[in-house]
Amino acid sequence: KRAEDAEAAQAAAAAAAAAFEKELAKRLAASKKSGAYDVLLKLDAHMRKEGMRVKDLFSKSGFDQSGDGVLDVTEFAGAIAFIGIVMSPSEVKLLMDFLDDSGDGEIEAAELEAAIRRLRKDVISHRGTVVNAQNRERANDAANAAAERVEQAKKEKEKRLQETAADDASVGTVGTAANSVATAGTTQVTLPRVKGRYKLQVFAGSQLDSNWLSSFDNRMNLHLSNGLTK
Repeated sequence: KRAEDAEAAQAAAAAAAAAFEKELAKRLAASKKSGAYDVLLKLDAHMRKEGMRVKDLFSKSGFDQSGDGVLDVTEFAGAIAFIGIVMSPSEVKLLMDFLDDSGDGEIEAAELEAAIRRLRKDVISHRGTVVNAQNRERANDAANAAAERVEQAKKEKEKRLQETAADDASVGTVGTAANSVATAGTTQVTLPRVKGRYKLQVFAGSQLDSNWLSSFDNRMNLHLSNGLTK
């Protein structure tokens, strides 16, 4: 039961992570399509460099030339040009529509600050997602390599066992054949009669040693000589 619960929790966590990554990718793609991605990152870098806050952009010393606390299309286009980004009027309008949550055609400080904060968070999350994906890929590669090594070691072990079994079978066959030859190779040889008096029987085989054979040769010669003499 615990194993099943743990497996279900792991599957749910994986599904949630996949859904988050999908939504994150969708938001980043929309911000890049509208041009907000580059503009907001450069605007954020500019504020950090100058020690400014978002609300400072909406003062007369910032980009709010009218001083009404919001940025219209003209003022926002000036802010974009100031940080070194070239955009056509249609692109500025597309970016305005992306950032203008209230839909009044103007950008408020809260809307711009929320957009910058959200993009910061998404960029950091995306980097973490990429790192996690890379770590998972490396972990999978390591696991696959380990599995391949285990499988290869298993195959080599089976091969060695088969070779050992084959060698044992070969040795057994040779030993059985040798025993058969040793047994069957001992044959009886009857020498012809010498003047009708002597009949010698000789047993020869692989089990006879050379000393016995030498002694036998001497004895046979002696018998033959006696037979021929008589």
